[in-house]
Amino acid sequence: MIIMKILPLLLLSIISSICFSQSKKEQIQILTIQVDSLNQLLKQENTILKDLQANWAQKEIVHQNKINELNEQLSTSKQNLEACQLQNSQNALKTKQLEAKLDGFNIILKSKSDSITLLQAQLVKHLTKKEVVITFQEELVSVAKDQDERFGNDSQTCLILSIDGNEIDKYCDYGVATISNDITPVTAWLSSEFFEMSFSTELIDSNNIKVTKTKIAEGEESEIWTRKYHLSQNGTWAITECIGDCKYAQLDAITAHVSENINFEDLVKYYTADSLFSFVAPRGFFMVTKNGLQARDQDFEMETQTFTQFYPCDPDEEILTIKSLQEKFMQGIKVTYKTSKSGFFGVSGLDQQNKIVYIKGDYSELHSMQGRDEGEPAHMWSKAGVIRFRYAPVKHTDFTRAVAIITNSLQVNHDMM
Repeated sequence: MIIMKILPLLLLSIISSICFSQSKKEQIQILTIQVDSLNQLLKQENTILKDLQANWAQKEIVHQNKINELNEQLSTSKQNLEACQLQNSQNALKTKQLEAKLDGFNIILKSKSDSITLLQAQLVKHLTKKEVVITFQEELVSVAKDQDERFGNDSQTCLILSIDGNEIDKYCDYGVATISNDITPVTAWLSSEFFEMSFSTELIDSNNIKVTKTKIAEGEESEIWTRKYHLSQNGTWAITECIGDCKYAQLDAITAHVSENINFEDLVKYYTADSLFSFVAPRGFFMVTKNGLQARDQDFEMETQTFTQFYPCDPDEEILTIKSLQEKFMQGIKVTYKTSKSGFFGVSGLDQQNKIVYIKGDYSELHSMQGRDEGEPAHMWSKAGVIRFRYAPVKHTDFTRAVAIITNSLQVNHDMM
């Protein structure tokens, strides 16, 4: 490479020396020597160039091999990276699955733990056998002012049921309370002139009791309802079931909350449009309309009817008696109470719309044999006035007291029939 750079200068030097110094022969000899020298230099340069080219080719091969090797390593690294990413994704999915299983195991473990805790508590209760103390207490709601053949002493009294000193339930009705907490089973009674209500308890086990309400009237007993109570895990007693006439069980609870919508202290005398019936009632309870007396509260209904029968009558016609009238008005009613005495009868219960119905009938009759042959019926005539009340159970307390006041003071003018 160096020779190629200085060759032009050498040629110029040779030509200069030839032209100005030597003879032609000498010049030729010198040129020949110099040309040979140049040829020798060219050969050397060619040899060096070939050696460099060979070295370069070898280095290029080595570098290409290095590049190919690095490319292979890069490809392998990419494959390894993709494999690692796939493995990481699979591992993340397995981790979530294991976490879900662990949550499930924790839930099962907690459930088992709760069950064990409950069993331990039950075992402790079973081993200790704590005695359940059941008692009744009396609570006077309203004091009677008038006497009524339906209710007798119409003082309203509630019996409070307590278990282990905690008030659990309340039963309310009309009558005087008698409580026996020292006997087994613990029993309480509410007694009026014509019937008696008993409330008898039964301890089924340390976690369950029941109370049965029974009505005793005219020597006959009829079970009204049975309520069952259970001790929950949190240590509180609660009613779980009511069997029987449970609508009256609901009325007992309603009765415990006396509303003050009616002024029972201020009474006024009312007459029906035909003047056959008169009675007293709380002031403002009724309003006088062209159709007669109407209650201001639409949930309260009252109607009156009169019956007259003279003898002799049609042989096929049923004789008008207290019994026949009572049976007539009992139709379509689920009767919970009935009574019949000289001069009046009473019926109460629920109708087909589950409304409370109370009926009182005032009856009179005349017997005489004057102008009749021996063996003929002695009846001369029968007359009756019947008043019927119907109202929604939701206002049982106030309406029942109003009915008691009305029926206590009811007068029927049979002479005008």
